Amino acid sequence: MNKEVVNIINDSQDFNYNLKDKKEVIINYYHKDQKDIKISLIQNNDSKLTLNFFCYINEDVKVYIDNIVTGNNNISNINVRAIACKNNGYFDVKIKALEKTKNNVLIEDIKGLNENGAIILKPVLEIDTKDIDAKHYATIGSFNFDELFYLASKGISFDEAKNIIKQSLVYGMFDNKFIKIIKDSKNE
Repeated sequence: MNKEVVNIINDSQDFNYNLKDKKEVIINYYHKDQKDIKISLIQNNDSKLTLNFFCYINEDVKVYIDNIVTGNNNISNINVRAIACKNNGYFDVKIKALEKTKNNVLIEDIKGLNENGAIILKPVLEIDTKDIDAKHYATIGSFNFDELFYLASKGISFDEAKNIIKQSLVYGMFDNKFIKIIKDSKNE
């Protein structure tokens, strides 16, 4: 299988990607631009897609992610992470498997942290076929006091503990190479 890695930082343009047959694509998307964004992905046959999307929310922002599976034998992992630092983030995340498609695996995994804002989530798995394995996970919450207390018991201040938890949410899904790209972009 032909493999490609696409790294995107702060691109405020809508993003469209059509996976060719027998292709594996990992899309790492770090969105801190505070602009509404739409990501459209199409999978055909025998492909593997991983989307790792992260967004800091400092202003109201709307994020639309659509993944349409038109063929057979595909794997789709849509991973979304967000931190609502201020204001609200609206997330409309949809994976659709068309009728008569077979042997596809679809996974939506969405995690959000409400710091001083809110995350509003609309996760959708639209399944028009019977031969499919579809899963969806969504977790949105605030800082866990027990985690903060535990880190404080190790001599870490509450502010530093919050930063550690936020960084684990951000960097936990990206590989080291993309983390370095993110950190380098912050220094520009």
